[in-house]
Amino acid sequence: AATGFLAPSMLGLLAFTAFPIVASLIIGFYNWPVIGGHTFTGLKNYQTLLTSKEFHTAILNTFVFVLLYLPLNIVISLGLAVWIGSKSIKAPGLYRTIFFIPAVTPVVANAAIFSLILAPNGLIDSLMQTWFGVQAPNFLGSTTWAMPSVVMLSIWQGFGYNMLVFSAALDAVPSSLTEAAAIDGAGTFARFFRINLPLITPA
Repeated sequence: AATGFLAPSMLGLLAFTAFPIVASLIIGFYNWPVIGGHTFTGLKNYQTLLTSKEFHTAILNTFVFVLLYLPLNIVISLGLAVWIGSKSIKAPGLYRTIFFIPAVTPVVANAAIFSLILAPNGLIDSLMQTWFGVQAPNFLGSTTWAMPSVVMLSIWQGFGYNMLVFSAALDAVPSSLTEAAAIDGAGTFARFFRINLPLITPA
């Protein structure tokens, strides 16, 4: 029964993930034009890749993106989950739905919205010119601002899903533990860092 239920996902994983990875590694040993025959070149393609300036730039950009995106995504998602889970919030389900909308919105739609916001004469540029009389930087065309813009879009796209995961994990923390800690004199930050955070680390 388990094999039957897992078969569709496994077939998809093999067809669309495992096979393309193996095929890409094999094709890397060939000169394989789109049209025409292919010839075996050995490690030449990989040597060209490792000595390519563009490849080094791509690797550096990937590391910078991860270093910016990962901590910001976790902090924002966890902060919103804690805020929504607080007793002061009247309709937590409504806020969860609102924050989750970007996660189910197509990437193309989110990218189009952000391009309208960040483009020259877009929303941010118009507001800065109206309020402060200065022009906003070219967020999408500047080598300085392009990476933060991409990180901001990626966080907007993905924080809602992580927020739901953290929110569910926080809801699963037994209230008796935090109540006992409060009785013993633990403050809000102590309860969060000594009880809630360690218990939600699997999430």
